[in-house]
Amino acid sequence: MRKTGLLFAALAALLLPGLARGAEEFQILKVKKGETLREVARAYLAEPGNWKELLRRNSLPSTDPDAALPAMSLSVPAALVKARYRAARLIYLDNSVLLRRSDSSDWNEAYYSEQLFPRDALRTRGGSSAEVRFYGGETLRVASNSLIVLRQPVKEAPGAEMLVGVLHSKGARVVTRTAVIVPKTRDTEFDTTMDRNLKTVVNVTRGAAEVEASGRKVEVTEGYRVEVMPGIPPSDPFKPSASPAPGEIGYVVQVVTAEVAMGGIGSSQGPGGTTAAPPAPGAGVNSGRLRPGVIKIETISMNGAAQGAHVQVSKSRDFSSPVLDKKYMAIEEVDLNQVLPAGNYFYRAAPIDLLGFEGRFGEPRPLRITGSGGR
Repeated sequence: MRKTGLLFAALAALLLPGLARGAEEFQILKVKKGETLREVARAYLAEPGNWKELLRRNSLPSTDPDAALPAMSLSVPAALVKARYRAARLIYLDNSVLLRRSDSSDWNEAYYSEQLFPRDALRTRGGSSAEVRFYGGETLRVASNSLIVLRQPVKEAPGAEMLVGVLHSKGARVVTRTAVIVPKTRDTEFDTTMDRNLKTVVNVTRGAAEVEASGRKVEVTEGYRVEVMPGIPPSDPFKPSASPAPGEIGYVVQVVTAEVAMGGIGSSQGPGGTTAAPPAPGAGVNSGRLRPGVIKIETISMNGAAQGAHVQVSKSRDFSSPVLDKKYMAIEEVDLNQVLPAGNYFYRAAPIDLLGFEGRFGEPRPLRITGSGGR
C-alpha cells in the first residue's frame, strides 16, 4: 500500500467514528433489474416511506416508485438503512488484503474505505493486516494470516466469525468454531485467537465480555482470559502469568543460538498435547544445531501467530549502547557473524505478535560471534 494510502487510513481510523455523528454517512444499495423503488425501500430501509429520499438523492429514469428499475446502485444515508443491512467499512489495510463478496467465489484485492456487508469474507496474508469499522463505531482489527466472515448484527450488535487467526475487537461480537464472545459494553476490548486445533483463547484488555460455549456462559473482566476447547465449556477466567506459556496470546516467538535457548521457555507442547522438555543448550528448535553467532526466530504458539521479534545485541548487559537493534520476521535465520565483529556479546529479544504489539524483552543472554560467517 502506498504511503499516501497509509496516511489517509491512519487519519480515517481517528476521524471516521466522529464523522458518523458529525456528518451524514452514505452507503450503496444494489438494485436488481426489475425491482421498484418502493420494493427497495421496503427491503432495506427502516422506514419504507423514505423511498422519497432515494428519489431525491439519486438520478432515476422515473419518479414513479412502482416503475421497474434497471440494475443499478443507489446512494442512501446509512442512518435510514435497517441495522442488519448497514455497511461496515475498511478503514485501514496494510499490504495484501483480500475480499470475497457473499455472492461470489472470487477473491479480489480489497481497497481502502470499501464497504463490507454480512457474509462478505476478509482474508489477510502474511505480513498484512486490516481494520473494519461498523456504523456504530465498533471495530475489528484483523491480524495477518487471518480469515473472517462478517455476520448480521445480533440485537443490533455487529460482529464477525473468525475461521482462523487473531482478532482484536472493540465493542464487536466475535464467533469462532468453538465459542461466542459478546462484549458487555461498546468500549469493551478483547483479543481472540484460534489455532488449528480449534482452541479459542479470549483475553479481555478493557471492560468485560461474555464467553459462551457448550451451554456455559462465563463473564471475563479486564485483565483475565479464558480458554475453550472443542466440545468443552469455557475454562474459569484466570490471570495470565507474567511469562505466558507456549500457545498463550502474547508469547509467540523464541530466539535460539548455538549456546543458549532464549525467551524464558519453560516447556513446549509436544504431540497430543503432552509436555516436551525445553531445548537443550546448543540446540536449535526444530532445526538441529546452529553455528555460534547464528540466531533463529521461530513461532511457538500453536497457530504460528507471530510477526517476528525485536532483537538487540550489546557489549554490555544493560544494553545502554546496542550494537544491533533490529526487527526480524518469523521464521528467519540470522547470521550475526556477517554484521558484527568477532567477540563476546549479550543479546535479548522481544516478541512481536500478529497485531503488531511488541512484548517485553527477555533476560540478556550471552552470544559469541566468531566472524567470517562462523567458519
